Amino acid sequence: MTVLSELEGVTLGIIIKEECCTAYKIRKKLEASPSSHWRASAGAIYPLVSRLAENKLVNFKCDNEDGRGTKLFKITPKGKREFTRWIKNIHQDDLILKISDPLRTRIFFLDSLDKEAQLEFVKKAIASVKSQLIIAERHKSLGPESADMFEYLGAKAGLIHIEGRLKLLRILLDKLETA
Repeated sequence: MTVLSELEGVTLGIIIKEECCTAYKIRKKLEASPSSHWRASAGAIYPLVSRLAENKLVNFKCDNEDGRGTKLFKITPKGKREFTRWIKNIHQDDLILKISDPLRTRIFFLDSLDKEAQLEFVKKAIASVKSQLIIAERHKSLGPESADMFEYLGAKAGLIHIEGRLKLLRILLDKLETA
């Protein structure tokens, strides 16, 4: 039995949904995701899919037609079993209640900065969250009638999360500006 990290589980899920895909396509899917928890650099994804292949969770064939021998990854039966185990493992409190949130952590310590630095932080955070909101808005084209209801609901949850962060930051900015 393999204990999958969140990124490994998400990567296997992308491979399952796509049926067959490259590490580059996985990276692009993560990049386009409205979820801030699914970001991954090339330096993380390429070794990760190699590790998944070494653990026999995915296999690959080389696409020699592109001249580069690009690896096309596909889920194995073992990978499908481990993915299913990962996705069902939701009862752990850590998955539901203990979410790492660097923004909330920094807000908690903002009183250690002077007012000018606090305002600068909040304004930069708002700009950053707004840029994420633009990415999430692209997923609005998926409607509830979408062929993939779960992708729609995941995108909707990401959008709600980002909107909530923006609301929090605007409240904080208002409080700082009126204090």
